[in-house]
Amino acid sequence: MSTPSPAVSALRACTGILEVRTYDIFPKDVSAYLTCCRNSAQTRRRHQPGWLFYGTAETGYGTLGDLVHLYAFQSLTDRAEGRKALGSDPEWKKFLQDSRPCLKSQGSEIFRPSNLDIPGVQYWPEVAPSPQAVYEIRHYQLRTGYDAVPRLLDAYRGGIEDKIRADEAGDGKLMLVAHSDIGTLNQVLEVWRYSSLEGSLKVREASRKSEKWKQAISKAAELALSFKNRILIPTDLSPTQ
Repeated sequence: MSTPSPAVSALRACTGILEVRTYDIFPKDVSAYLTCCRNSAQTRRRHQPGWLFYGTAETGYGTLGDLVHLYAFQSLTDRAEGRKALGSDPEWKKFLQDSRPCLKSQGSEIFRPSNLDIPGVQYWPEVAPSPQAVYEIRHYQLRTGYDAVPRLLDAYRGGIEDKIRADEAGDGKLMLVAHSDIGTLNQVLEVWRYSSLEGSLKVREASRKSEKWKQAISKAAELALSFKNRILIPTDLSPTQ
């Protein structure tokens, strides 16, 4: 096993932060944009060692043309220093110049890993690459109020072990649970990795047999204003496949 970067170690210890960056690419320019990303991948890795994931819905399910990066950082200061170094790199400046015409819009939000202490679960574990693997990002937008996120996480904690046990085939792996800190507040985010798209459906069907998980979701529904998910396919550049 490789040694994790300090940023990934901080994420696992629930002391770091997660940045979710979303890029909306003009449909005709997706291929060109990915080529720009390939040409600058080493520069990105050099300055952003906590780069976790780079996925697209282009061949998956969701808003086509969406590209999603996940980054771990030790802190907001770590993020600022890394982005400053990246911004001053001539190779990165060329990437920005070449890729900017492809961009329709972009967004960034900061999340903090939620310390749930789930037995047998390590946030962002090392996984063996698989060409069939897909990732799911699940967003819960909660009502306003300081108690909404803690109450949802308490409900989640009460059912997640049972949901994981219900997945007897082991098709799903919980990669991360986090809550928003900068951006749209009172969001809770889950990241799951599945053996395949079919595997994701099997995990969902198995979870419906878990009474504790159904109770947890019922409690979550009382707090949630909306819920959405997206299935992402790792690009060939993604540090995690």
